[in-house]
Parts: sequence; structure tokens; C-alpha cells
Amino acid sequence: MMSSTFPVPHANISRRAFMGVAGGFAAGSLATLPHAAFGISPASAAPSRTTVEQYLGATRSALEELESHEADSYYLGTPYGTIGPGEFSPLLADWDCWHPNGKPAANGESYMNCTGFVVAVLEACGADCDIIGSYVDATGYDFGNKSNLSRWRHFFDEHASMRTRYESKEALLASGKLSKGDLIMAEPNDWGVNGADNHIMFFWGDSPNEDRAWHSSSKGNGVIAGKAPGNMISRITPKTADCYWLHVPLTNLIEVLLSKKSADASVSGESGANPAYALSGATFSIYRSFEGGELSGLITTFTTDKNGHASVELSPGDTVWINEDEPPKGFTAWDEPLSLTVGDSGGEVILKDVPCVVDVVVVKEDAETGPLAQGWATLEGAVYEIEDTNGTLHRAETAWVESLDGWAAVFKGLPLGTARIREVMPPRGYLLDASEEDGWHDLHLSSEAHEPVISIRLDTHLETVIRGDIVGGKFEEEPSDEDESAKSPLAGCVFDIWLQDDGGLASRGYEVKPIVDAQGNPVMDEDGTALSGAYMGSIESHEDGRFDTRDLLGGWNPSEHNGVAAPEHALPYGTYVLIEAACPDPALRLVEPICGIEIRAQSQEVFLMLEDKRITSPVCVRKIDKRSGLPILKPGTTVELLRKEEDGTYQRMEFDVHYPDNTTVSSFVIDEDGFIWFPAQLDWGTYAIRETKAVPPYLVANEAVEFVVDEHHDWGEGGIEITLADEAATGTIKGLKTDRENGQGVMGATYEVRAAYDVVMPDGEAVLTAGDVAGTAITDENGAWSIEGLPLGEGSVVYEIREIATPSGYVLDGTTHTVTLDYADGTTPVVETQVAYEEAPTELIVKKTDAETGEGIEGVEFSVFLKDESPESAEGSKEPDDTEEGDEDEESSKTPIDGNEKASKAKAAESETPSIEHEPVAVTSTDASGEARFLYLANDATYLIRETSARNDLGYVLNDAETERYLSPDGTWHTSRKAYEAEGLDGHLETASVIEVTNDFTKVAIYKADADAWEQMTGSSDSAKESERVAAEQSALLNGGAFRLIGGDGESIALPASHDAEDTWAAAGKQPQLFTHLPVGARFVVQEVAAPEGFSPGEEVEFTVEDTTEVQTVVVFNRKIESLPRTFDGKWRVAAGFGIAAAGGAAIAAYSRRRVQVERLSNLRLSK
Repeated sequence: MMSSTFPVPHANISRRAFMGVAGGFAAGSLATLPHAAFGISPASAAPSRTTVEQYLGATRSALEELESHEADSYYLGTPYGTIGPGEFSPLLADWDCWHPNGKPAANGESYMNCTGFVVAVLEACGADCDIIGSYVDATGYDFGNKSNLSRWRHFFDEHASMRTRYESKEALLASGKLSKGDLIMAEPNDWGVNGADNHIMFFWGDSPNEDRAWHSSSKGNGVIAGKAPGNMISRITPKTADCYWLHVPLTNLIEVLLSKKSADASVSGESGANPAYALSGATFSIYRSFEGGELSGLITTFTTDKNGHASVELSPGDTVWINEDEPPKGFTAWDEPLSLTVGDSGGEVILKDVPCVVDVVVVKEDAETGPLAQGWATLEGAVYEIEDTNGTLHRAETAWVESLDGWAAVFKGLPLGTARIREVMPPRGYLLDASEEDGWHDLHLSSEAHEPVISIRLDTHLETVIRGDIVGGKFEEEPSDEDESAKSPLAGCVFDIWLQDDGGLASRGYEVKPIVDAQGNPVMDEDGTALSGAYMGSIESHEDGRFDTRDLLGGWNPSEHNGVAAPEHALPYGTYVLIEAACPDPALRLVEPICGIEIRAQSQEVFLMLEDKRITSPVCVRKIDKRSGLPILKPGTTVELLRKEEDGTYQRMEFDVHYPDNTTVSSFVIDEDGFIWFPAQLDWGTYAIRETKAVPPYLVANEAVEFVVDEHHDWGEGGIEITLADEAATGTIKGLKTDRENGQGVMGATYEVRAAYDVVMPDGEAVLTAGDVAGTAITDENGAWSIEGLPLGEGSVVYEIREIATPSGYVLDGTTHTVTLDYADGTTPVVETQVAYEEAPTELIVKKTDAETGEGIEGVEFSVFLKDESPESAEGSKEPDDTEEGDEDEESSKTPIDGNEKASKAKAAESETPSIEHEPVAVTSTDASGEARFLYLANDATYLIRETSARNDLGYVLNDAETERYLSPDGTWHTSRKAYEAEGLDGHLETASVIEVTNDFTKVAIYKADADAWEQMTGSSDSAKESERVAAEQSALLNGGAFRLIGGDGESIALPASHDAEDTWAAAGKQPQLFTHLPVGARFVVQEVAAPEGFSPGEEVEFTVEDTTEVQTVVVFNRKIESLPRTFDGKWRVAAGFGIAAAGGAAIAAYSRRRVQVERLSNLRLSK
């Protein structure tokens, strides 16, 4: 029998309370009706009664008046007395004790007794207390005035409806009838007792049972405000202990009937129908205020009777708050109190409670494995049915519940009470509960809790999984002469049982892995999908050949199965695979696993009859190229045959061969046809072919090729062919390109590798023909390059290497290099060869030589400019003379520049100079040999080369002639771009251009002349013949004397032709003394050491060496010795004597700056 076991809390359910009024007032909830007004049904109205306040004509309530002064001393602290503060009179008629602090007597004094305090409060509310002060009852009592409490007691005796009597203070507080502001009186039971006195007070408790009063008295217990004696708030303190009590409400109370109802009778049933629910015993409290979630001002409490009713008296017009302190049995308490505004007459108020409901949880588990289902079974989807106490049927299915970490069926919102439950349908793979009475189990749904929803978890319902078995027999077919169908049982065959994975075995706790056959090969489904599953165990065929999975139960241990004893059948609900793992004769082993064996019903047995025949087959090995797939037609590949044993290891097989000799063979060589047959058929089983030697250029296969003999073939049927693919080794050429000048790597050079001859592989495929490009590569930042994957043909291949593009600043290497790549062995996948080549930078050489000696000049500066070849520049430039360019031969790249070209031609050339960049791209000076080298000039550009600084200090004159050269993309030099385009790429072009530039030098010719003859010559008629003038000039030149040339430092200059440093010379007529290589701009002096005979000494002649290659002529004049001096056009001065003073001498220096002047002295021209 199933029964509840323990409650489970259920959260997040909102509790609601409902309240209504008889006569059609709508019910409301805490959330929607926090404050509701109620009318009263006349049919149930209680009779009205008059209060003291109404009787005396009060217009305000005493409670309102007192609350307005609770925090001040208007009343509190007023002295106690009857005729004055602390003064008393035995004459009742003299009492006037109703003067509080806030309203003193005419004499300014304040004093009150207990009744005077009541009078002061009521009269402040508009009441006429003299009505009672003059009231005479039926007994005729007529003493004192309105401050005499006995008059008030006699009045209440005759108006009993205004008061209620209690015999003790405890009974008064326990009545629950007291409200704050009501009057309470303590009357002695025996006035004869010494000191007996009565006392009146305002009840000042916040709840009906709080012991607190506001009064004026001579004493007070537990004073909390005011003072004693005097006006105070303290505990309720009578003046006489032995007394009874009168409760006088100051408000006209209305009797209200409160009725408790169920908010959902469909759950709780009609009143009393379901003992799990009751309307009696609900406890409520009524408060005056509900603010900030706190109730205050308790008015009364009540408890409902067996019918759910309770009566309370409330002040008409007041708004009160009803709080449910304890709900009745089977119901839930309110979330918040309800507000109620009391009308002018009584009525019935309906208070509705929400009945508690139950969520029933049925946990479903496997009897053996708990929350994990077995096989292909599932704990999901079991259908349960509950009939509740009201006869209503409920259904639920099991599903995974995360909070329970298990499978469960959950019923929501069932009523409390007696119910019953049963399993209608089991989950897939399990048996239906076979209990008596159609599977019904009684349930008692009860709880002492008042939660809206009570969760009850029933005892775990354990399921029994469906089980079955696989049985069968293993036989060998052995035809005989008598009976061809005779079969022999096979004992000792081992079968592996696998539970095939349905996609959920791992989640059910099974270890799932690939299903493999006896050879370790994956077992495939019909659609080619590899199967996975859980290994269930192995069984073995008996002597009669039979096998049965019930053998798996032999080691059953109940402690491992939740205490369940061994079942009758071994295999739980599911689909299975049977694999013959071992057989005494491997050739008779069942090759194909049996898949899809279904266990779907309890005690189901699947019977299998297994008959085996011996399986053998011829096997051929064919060797192919892995890349092309073609057979390798080269003999020499060696292989071995391996057989897989029971333990998974491989053993090398050997064959007995009887031709041409009897021998044992374990290694087999593939012939030139590319295949080989093993000498004997192979039995059923798993084998592997392992390559031990490969032919060039192939690699020995790293892994053996496995295959299975699982079909029978005879020799004539072809057998099984196994393909063994070999991968060919390849070659790699690695190169390094370095700068010839600095040895550093050159980046950006492009190399091309071509086949020198046809490259044919052993499979007969020509992968490259002679000249085919096998690969290209570009050097990296280190100058390195490589080309990989080069085929090795039959084992050795020659490749050609050429540079096809060079980086800017370098000369293309036009050399064709060759390398040979040779196959190494069957384990070297890549053979490498390395080459290294130097890259020559582009180079321009300017050779500077002396125009006379041809020797090199050091320190001459040359600059290289980039020519502007833009179309705009070309339009303004004169095209070169095609004839002159055409006349240049291959030696034209070595161009001499004549230092003696005429100035006119140089100037004409200046007008034709092409545009150049303002800044030179390179500047350098000649070395000791007179050469200036320019390296790394950018390719495919035209350059202009010019001397920009001469060795003036050595007497050389700047040669500003300009030379043009074009540097092609391959780094060769040409006279111009046009010439390069005409010559093409195939001509023999120089890699370095040498420009020869000669430097002419300064020349100074010094003559000695007769001043008189020179004067006569220069003064001759213009009509004189040229020959006559020349003759006259020559006749004026003198011989003899001694002269020397003094430099700026004062030292004499040695004669050019002197080997012993002679520094003086004698004039030689028309043959001058010639000086060369004098520094440009330097100043010199011609000093006469001795005058020619018959002539007076001449003066020193000073001159400056000009920046020109023309002959600079200096003439020193001497005058004949005469008696009388005379002048020569103001330029000649004749000295009177001869000697050191040289007074009679005169010298004139004449400078010839132009060639035409030199030509006049035609016979004075200097020859080089």
C-alpha cells in the first residue's frame, strides 16, 4: 500500500483571504481591497442602544479628546482634590473638582477627583454632566453633585443597557469587550469596610486585555505618565481591593456576525463534508490601525464556532482591521489583515479562507539501479492516476525533476483527505504494477501545516525491467557420403554480447564505446554507421554447441543490485549485437556480427542457429604510386605478411616453397609488373602487409596495411587484391644570395629552377619535360630562398638554376647553374642540396687622368644625377645625333673626354644639356689610382655624370663636360635608353661602365722682350703686313739674362724639366720658359736675377694663375742702356744705370687671356 511519508515545502504560492457581506456585497482580497465598507443586512440587525455620550449630548468622543492631550499636561499631572489642590471636604455639595491644568478654576487653581476628571473630559466634548449630577433614582439617592461617583453608579443601575458588570478585574480584561476610551468603575462589595471607596477611570489599553487606565486618584500602580496623587496613566488601580467592576462603553456598539467560509468549495467540499477541512477554531483579532505593516490598537479577539460563526461588537462608522491569527483546519491563513468600515446597524460579514491543497510527488526508480533505467528502457512517461477524496480523477506522467534529481510524476492541487493511486501505464521497457484491486493504493493526504500548497512525496515506486535472453547453437557443416547435411556441434566458441547504443546509454550509467569485431574492426550498421554500445559480457558454447545468455547471471550479487535477487532472464529491454570473439578453429569463426537482436517482451528468447564453413582466399599485393595511383613498374619493393593473433599482436608468416628449391619464405619481392601473389591461400582472419624495402625514389611505408579475409575465393576467382601505396621522396634546393661587396644577404632576387632533362617516375609518368619550370623563389631578407617538392624521377635528376629578376641596385646574374638531386634511402623523405651565389651591385667607374701624362688624379669629386625623362622634359631637349651615336662601337662605354675641346663647342653643348635633378643621387672622389666608383645605383634609370670639384691645388682646371648613361633593369649599362631598346636583352652588354675623363692643367709661358722694339712693334701702322708684325715681335724677344719664379711662400719654383731642382733660367728669345700645374688662383712673381747684356735690369713682374687651360703668357721687358731716359706711353720707365738698384730698368707684364692673343705670337705657341 502506498502512503504519504513526509511533507515537502512548496514556495511562491500567494495566500489570499476573501471577505463578503450577506446581502450581496462582493468578496475582495487583501491585494485588491485593503479597505472596504460594509452595509448590514436588516434581517440580522441587532437592536440599537444609547451610550452615555449620546445621553449627555456629547458632540465629540472622549477618546478623541483624550488622545489630543496624551502628550501634554492639559489633564496629566493635575493635582488630586475635591475643593482645591490636595484639599478635601466631607461635604459633597462643596465639591467642584473638575478643573484640569488646562482649564483652572476662577481662582487659578487646578484640581480634580476621579469623577471630576470624567466630568471635565465629557464636558470638553459638549456633554451636560449636570443631568447625572441632578439625577435621583428610584431609591431616592440625592447627594452631592456631578463629581459624586455614587450618583453615576445609581444612574447606571437604572440604565443597565449602558454597562456590563464583571466580578473581577481579571474577568473584565479577559472579556475582550474593552475599547480604548471606555469607562470602567470599581465599586466596593462592602462599603462597611474601613476606607472603602469607589473609583472611575478611562480604559486606556491598546488591546482589550491591556492593564492600563487614565484617571485621577490618590494612588496608582505603575504610573507611566502624570503623577500620583493626581491625574495619571497607570495600571488599572481600584481604591478598594474587594470590588466588582462595571464596563461602560462610551460608543454605541453594533453587533456584527462574522462567518467563515471556504473560498473554493470544489476543493474543501461543502461544510462538514470533508473532515480534513473545518470552519471552526479560526482565531481572529480586530485592530484599530494598520500602518507600515504593523497592527495596533487591539479592539477584540474571537474564535469561530463549529459553524464558522462569531459575534463581535464594534463602533458604528469606525474602520477596523481584522487579522486572522490562526486559520481553521485545512485552510491557509491570510497574507494581510482586511479592513472593515462598520455601518450604523449590525449584519453578517463573510470571511473566506483558501483551502490548502496537496501536490503529490511519485518518484519512479528501477528496482535494481535506482534512478538510472536499464537497457533501452526509460523511467519517463509512466502514467499514474489519483482519485481524490471528492471522487475526481487526476493523471500525471513521470518526467525528470531537477530538484529531486530523479524521475517523478507530480499531481498538482489535490484536496486533503483520503484518496487512492495506481499506475495506469508503465514506462517503456518496464512491467506494469501487478497489485491487487486493479493496482489501487490508498493515500491519506493530511497535514497540520496551513501552507497554501503542501507537497507530499510518496514512497518511491520501484519498477521491474523487462528481461529476455539470446539462445542458440553453433555447428560446423561437415558433408559426408551418407548425409551431406550432417552438422557437428562446436564447443568452446566465445560470444561477446553488446547492448547497442540508442543514444542514451551513457546517461543511464553505461560505459559506451565502439563495438568491434574479433579482428578489432568497427561493427557497422546497415547504413554504414559505426555502432557503439555497452559490453554486457561473454558466453561460451557448450559441448552440444548450445549457448545461452542466462550464463551471464552466474555471478549475480544482490548487493550490487539494490538487494534484488537474480532474475530469470539476463538481458534487459533493448537491442543487442552478438559477436563471435573466439573459435577453436579460427577458419570457422562467425565473420559477420549479428546486429539488431531485439528484447522487447518479458521472458522473450531469441534463438540463433549458427552454421560455419571454412573460409580461405588467394591474396595479391599491388604496389602503386600514392600520388598518381599508377602501378610502380620497377622491381625491388620487399614486403612481409603478418597475421593478427587472438591477443591482438601480429606475427610474421612463413610459407613453404617447393620451386625451384624447397625453402621457407617470409619476405616477398614485387617484380617489374608491380604486384605479387602470396604462394598459398590465406585462412579466415585479419592480416597486415608491412613494407621493408622501397625502390628509388620511394619511401618505405610507415604503417602496415591491414586487411581481412572474410570471404571464400578459389585461385581461379581472382582472390583479394591489396593495394600498397608508396609516397615518393622529393628534393629541395636551398640557395643563398649574397652581396659581392659586403657579403650580406640580398633580398628580392628571383630564381627559377627548370628540368635539365625529362623527369620520368617509375610508374611511367613524365612529371617534367626538359625546360619545364619546376619552381620559382624569391630571396628573403637574409638572401635565402628554397624550392621544395622537386621530383626525383628514377632516383637522380639534374636541374638548372637561373636568376630571372634582380632587385634594384644589382646586376642580373645571367649564368645558368646546374645541380643534381639524388635519392638517399627509403626513410629520407626530402633530399636537399644547397647553393650560394654572389650578386654584383650595379657599378659605375669614372677614371680621372692627367691630360698630358695619363696618370690618375686623386681627390677629384664627381656627382651622379638622375636624368628627368618625363615627357615634359623630353620636349625641351634636343634629340641626340643619330649619326654620332650610331658610330659608337662597344668600346663607347669607355668614353674619353677631351680636355681641349673648344669653348664654343662646350657652350653649344650646355644649351642641349637634358634636365637633371637638383640634388645628386651619389657623390664620390677619385682614389689614388684616379678612379671613382659608384655602387648600388637604381636600375632602369638614366644618369648624368659630371665633375663637380677639380684639384685646383694641383693646377688642374675643372672639366664640366657631362656624360649620360642608362642602367637597364638587368643592371647593364648603355649609352642611352634608346640604345638599350635598340640592342635588346640578348646583346653582349657590359656590367660596369668606365668613363674616362682627362684633366687639363694650367700653363704659364714667360718671355723676355726689348721694351723699345716692342714699343716700335705695337706702334706700327695697322696696314703693316701680318708677317711684318710677326717678324717685329720675334725680333723684340731677348736672349740671356737670369730669371726665377717666386711662389707666394717666397720660395723659388724649380724648373719643370730640371732634375736637380734648378730654379733659374735664361731667356731664349722666341722659346719661352714654360711652367705647368701651377695652382689656380695662386700669385707668383718673376724675379730678374741678371739682365740680358746691354739692357738695364727690369722690375719684378707679379701675376695670378687663371682658371683656364689656355696658355697664360707673361712678358718681362728690359730697356737698352741709353744716355738719356725717356717714357714709353707712360708705361715704360728707363733707369740711368745698371746694377742692383735697377733704376734704369723697366718691366711690363702683359697677360693674354684669349687664345687669339697667343696666336699673334704664332711662333711662341707651345707644343705639348
